[in-house]
Amino acid sequence: MHPHRLFWQLFISFLLIPVFCLLAVTAYTSREFRQFFEERTRSNLEENARLLAKQITPELMQGDLTELQDLISQAGQLASARFTVILPLGRVVADSHEDPTRMDNHASRPEIQRALAGRVGDSTRFSNTVQADMSYVAIPLEGPDSALAGVLRAAVPLTAISDAMRSVQVNMILAVIIAILAAAIVSAGISRRISRPLEELRHGARRFAQGDFSQKLHSEGSVEIQSLTQAMNQMARQLDERFQKIIDQQNELEAVFSSMKEGVLAVDQEG
Repeated sequence: MHPHRLFWQLFISFLLIPVFCLLAVTAYTSREFRQFFEERTRSNLEENARLLAKQITPELMQGDLTELQDLISQAGQLASARFTVILPLGRVVADSHEDPTRMDNHASRPEIQRALAGRVGDSTRFSNTVQADMSYVAIPLEGPDSALAGVLRAAVPLTAISDAMRSVQVNMILAVIIAILAAAIVSAGISRRISRPLEELRHGARRFAQGDFSQKLHSEGSVEIQSLTQAMNQMARQLDERFQKIIDQQNELEAVFSSMKEGVLAVDQEG
């Protein structure tokens, strides 16, 4: 296995940590933003439905479906939403976007069922009528004697939420890219600061191995690096002294032998 340089190992390690953190925060924030937009949309739909309910309940109780349809159509244009009035048995009697006589019975819709039970119902699903994903909120319509007169449902397409989320996500992606670039610069600086003293130690150890003790290593970096640098400098000084001593002894012997006219013979114990 080919060894990798310490700089790249440190750089990748230091960079991956903030990248993973940024991606996790981005995913979480994106999900929270979408939930916020969806909840805000449902809240606005419920508020608009309650305001409209006060206007249409008298018309519904009187059975004036023509006036009821006009009110629903005007409200849909003003609020940029779709409003639908459903009777307790599920028959649609007014709709701001479609002809109510051509619409199916809505008694089986989950938000309608909850509204018929006297609660606020909400749902998100695909609408076959408008061929789009819709967010629905339905509220019960109560008559003068608190009897259930029908259900008013408000709805908006989720394309508005998708457009808002797309804008938020683009800004978040740009912010993440800038943050990653900044993290890469910082990681490169830290990695270089850690690996540079070790690189100098490597080059110094190579010079020492070749017998070059003329240059000392600079003591930089952490305490551990400084201690190692000082130890290598001390080792180089001792080796240099020993080599110099050996050279001096060799020169002395050469000087002695060169000044002698007699021959010198070395023998072992056996002669």
